[in-house]
Amino acid sequence: GCQFLRAHLPALKKTKAIDLVIANGENSADGNGITPDSARYLLDSGVDVITTGNHSFRRRESYDLYDSCEVLLRPANYPAAAPGRGLCVVDMGRVQVGVINLMGTAFMESLRCPFETLDSLLKTPGLPKVVVVDFHAEATGEKRALGFYADGRVTALFGTHTHVPTADGCLLPHHTGYLTDAGMTGPIDSVLGVKPEIIIGKLKTKMPARFDWAKGPCKMDCVLFTAEERTGLCTGVERFSITLTAAAGKYIIESEEPFFLVFVYGKERCFMEKMRTHPSKKKAILLAAGCLVLAAAVAAVWLFNRPQPGKLYHFQPGEVTQVYLQHYADMRDVTDPAQVEEIVDLLNGFTYHSAEDIPPASGWDYRVGLSTNTWAYDFTFTADSLRIWNRDGSSTIYSGPAGYLQPLVDMADGAIPVASGTISQPEGYPYHIELEDVTQLYVTDLAETKEITNQEDIQQVVELLNNFPYQSIEEDTYVPTDWWSFSLNGPNGAFFGGYFTTDSVRLSGNIYHGPEDYFQPVMDIMEAAPSLPEHTPEVSSPSALDSASPTP
Repeated sequence: GCQFLRAHLPALKKTKAIDLVIANGENSADGNGITPDSARYLLDSGVDVITTGNHSFRRRESYDLYDSCEVLLRPANYPAAAPGRGLCVVDMGRVQVGVINLMGTAFMESLRCPFETLDSLLKTPGLPKVVVVDFHAEATGEKRALGFYADGRVTALFGTHTHVPTADGCLLPHHTGYLTDAGMTGPIDSVLGVKPEIIIGKLKTKMPARFDWAKGPCKMDCVLFTAEERTGLCTGVERFSITLTAAAGKYIIESEEPFFLVFVYGKERCFMEKMRTHPSKKKAILLAAGCLVLAAAVAAVWLFNRPQPGKLYHFQPGEVTQVYLQHYADMRDVTDPAQVEEIVDLLNGFTYHSAEDIPPASGWDYRVGLSTNTWAYDFTFTADSLRIWNRDGSSTIYSGPAGYLQPLVDMADGAIPVASGTISQPEGYPYHIELEDVTQLYVTDLAETKEITNQEDIQQVVELLNNFPYQSIEEDTYVPTDWWSFSLNGPNGAFFGGYFTTDSVRLSGNIYHGPEDYFQPVMDIMEAAPSLPEHTPEVSSPSALDSASPTP
């Protein structure tokens, strides 16, 4: 098994241009478990991160290794007193990748809830945009549930443990790559790597039996995900198997679907220790090792500075609360749900083949503004390009297919009449900000604007806004002049802002009143933050920070 990995992983990495390899090596030792020698063998073969599962601690000699080796993980929901860690961050130079190892609890050991553990890990300060999860679990339902729970919050989540590959590789609704189980690598004519007759006899008689590994041609089941490194979103999923042809002695790739990005998974069993202690048995051991089960996963991420083609937005129609179109001074509010859905579909389907950063310059003729329950977006466009403004006045032009945005131009021109209707508005206090979406935070008092850069301070402000226990709401179109204001910037031109006092916040034309001194920590954070350098451009006026009223 390990020899098969070492023989073919380098060629696979070159063929697929793989940047990162993650291997579940909990059975890389003789029989099961992992030892320092087998872990070193995997790493020397080109593996970057080793994950494990329910056999993590079968070998006592590995306990110290879990503490000393940062890229050897055990499930994060093991008790804190257990050796090792369940999260690591790999610095690849141009991008960092977070790897999380979790274990299920259905039909498995009774560990901490994997859902709560994932929530906790995703709040880790400095966690990269690209995050990959190995969920070592028995029940397919538990795996799919965690996949949807993590959707939009991690780049990819794949299951391991059952040794049987599933055919449900997909992009979930919020662009997390998913596969229930990546399968195994080992003898094709076997039951999880064991001779079929042994397992059949054991199941028929219910008597214990000594396992003997099957022989013959092997395969390695793989799953590959593509990641857009700027946003951390998954853009492609592919599942395939590598088999060793008996005649030519070469491996071939049998792919199920023509997607284009990366991840490999497997679990290894290695007889290297036996080979070192019993050199005379090397030939027999090599034959047996080639038939061992690779029961978990080798996973890899192929990352691009700017994928070709690329996508910018993934709006859900039910999340959109306001849309307007503008051509010169003519502004049109789009309130018909069908037309809102058409605009959302156009923006979601827009794929760019190039992006160009340009210095501050005058705007284009056409503008579209869109607000969700939290974020607001405001950008200009032509029939084939989108232009997103940056805070310093510069902008980025994303060029796509010729004429793709022509329907949006026609709506703004009035060539397609904008129908009347009503967009459903959220009730109560609907605002929820994902911490990982925040790229900048500014707070303004009556005299000065400051950027909040400390990650813990940003997290505290986001949590205060998300958990605001409002006690009453009043509608108010008046823009306060004696209130403080805040502005959060998000991905692809998104922004969210409003006004606040110690006990109230004004958002989208509503003033929410809450407990006394609730927002005092935000004021304290602002006052303690350093002033902006004199050359830094000024923050937009308060009215431009109000996400409900994007200023053209």
